[in-house]
Amino acid sequence: MAQSRETVNHPIFPIYGVLFPGMQLQVRLPRDSAPCPFEDLVRRDRTLAVSLRRAPQETSKHIVEPHLVGTTARILDLQPKGASSLEILLAGVSRVHLLSYRHNGQHLVGQARYLPDLQESIPELLVEEARALGSEFASSIPKQGAGGSRALPKDAETLSYWIAQNLPIELDDRQELLELRTTSTRLSKEVSHMRVILDALRSKHRF
Repeated sequence: MAQSRETVNHPIFPIYGVLFPGMQLQVRLPRDSAPCPFEDLVRRDRTLAVSLRRAPQETSKHIVEPHLVGTTARILDLQPKGASSLEILLAGVSRVHLLSYRHNGQHLVGQARYLPDLQESIPELLVEEARALGSEFASSIPKQGAGGSRALPKDAETLSYWIAQNLPIELDDRQELLELRTTSTRLSKEVSHMRVILDALRSKHRF
C-alpha cells in the first residue's frame, strides 16, 4: 500500500476500539495492564499510536498484538477510576501503518509511516447521500457520541471519519473502514451501513 515516506517512532496502545483521525474516543482499562506509561505521555505532551487489539485466537493469549493500521493520538484527559482502572480520552491525529514493533516489558514501542488517503475525485452525489443519511443518523444518537459531536464535518474525508467513528458496527467492520485507502470507498461502505441501520430505526419508530 502507498505510504508517506516519513517514518515515526511511537509508544503503541492496543485497545478494544478503533479511533479515526480528527475524532475522539474514550477508553477504560485496568491500571495494571496499561501498555504504555500514560502519565508520562501526558506530562511530556507526547503522541502515541493506538490500534485495535487483535482477537485472542489471532495470537498467543499471553501476548498483546495490535492490528498494523492504527491512528496517532493525543491524550486529552486521563482520570483514575478507583484504584484499579484508568479512563482515557483520546483525540485521533493521523492514520499510520505499523512497520515494526517490539515488546518492552508490558509496553509496546514501534516504527510507523503515515498513511493518508489517496488522492482521487470523489463523486458529489455520493457525498450528498452520505451527508443526508449521516444527518438523519446524527439526530438519532446522543448529543455527545463517540466522535464528540453531532455536527457533520464539511469536507468529504473528515465526514467519512465522523460516520465511521459513530456507526454502531462491529469492531472488525470499523477496522476495515480505517484501512480503506480512498474516501469514496469508505463513504460507499458507510452509506450501505447507514441504509440498513436507518431502515431498522424507521421500522422501530413505525411500530
